[in-house]
Amino acid sequence: MNHLMPLTADTAYNRKVAAQAAALGVDTVHFSHTLCHHADDLMDSPERAAKMRDLLRMYRGHDIKVWCWTHEVKHPPAHLVEDGKLLADEDALYSHLEKKYATFFQETLPGLEGLVLTFAETQFPVYQEDRIKSALDRGARTERLIRHMHGIYRKSSVGIVMGTPPVAGRFVCVWTGMPGMPGKARCIRPGDTFYCSRPSPLKPIRTSPWTNFGHRCPGGT
Repeated sequence: MNHLMPLTADTAYNRKVAAQAAALGVDTVHFSHTLCHHADDLMDSPERAAKMRDLLRMYRGHDIKVWCWTHEVKHPPAHLVEDGKLLADEDALYSHLEKKYATFFQETLPGLEGLVLTFAETQFPVYQEDRIKSALDRGARTERLIRHMHGIYRKSSVGIVMGTPPVAGRFVCVWTGMPGMPGKARCIRPGDTFYCSRPSPLKPIRTSPWTNFGHRCPGGT
């Protein structure tokens, strides 16, 4: 099975995607890019969130699972930023993320199969030294954040897939070396995403299997 990214919130186009999905071997779509880059995009815009909820219900009505993308860390509380850098070791950061995603899963976009989480293309990439204050090295603080986010998602019965940045090699090592990550915990590497074209006809631009690190991939091969 393939995963597709509609790349547009246009209702008519998404209905066409849903109608053609089975013929293309598609059982999953991703809300990403202009649909949702950060969870904050929807949490800060009730109108946009309502649109995404409508699309999610439409896809689920066609037995198509929906995953959503997000990038962290974005918009942390002001007291967790000092001299323009994120205080990444503070417990308050993790409490903030837990409350944020509990709200996202229960109120903003309920019914998701899972979230694709990446630490790139965001306000405070945890792996970058110039925007982070931490006593931990990049690998250790990245692992801490992955473990915490996985725990949040698991509480809400939502899957987690790691969408890694261009320097993914170091994070793949961190991810695959972490024990005790059961259920829907996986990683994708650059080139392992799926896109669909716009406008019609609907065709995959790029397809490849989800990277499988010992767990069943969602709709993957």
